[in-house]
Amino acid sequence: CELWNNQSLGGWKRVTEHPELTLFDVAIEDELLSPKDYLKLFGELDIARYLGQYNFTRGFVESIYEHKLEGITLEGVIAKSKTRKEYLRSKAKTRTWLELIKKNYSKDEAEKLI
Repeated sequence: CELWNNQSLGGWKRVTEHPELTLFDVAIEDELLSPKDYLKLFGELDIARYLGQYNFTRGFVESIYEHKLEGITLEGVIAKSKTRKEYLRSKAKTRTWLELIKKNYSKDEAEKLI
């Protein structure tokens, strides 16, 4: 989960006014819940929007970068998958978010966040 508000950007949070807590995944005994189970158990709460199943291709990442995938946030998406042995997680960011990070952080701080 993540604590945020409308002044949050790249992990820098001023959450003194109107904080939000958003759940984006749940693990039980080191096993992430499937999207179906996650939505069934937590769908009535403030959770990250489930956008569906996609292949994490260059075209998919470009659609995030250009903010063309319906339902994504300003920041982008978190993608998760499971192999037989491990969970894989990745993020794809929007151009707008990346530009805001570069504008609001020093070069060194921005590189760490990106």
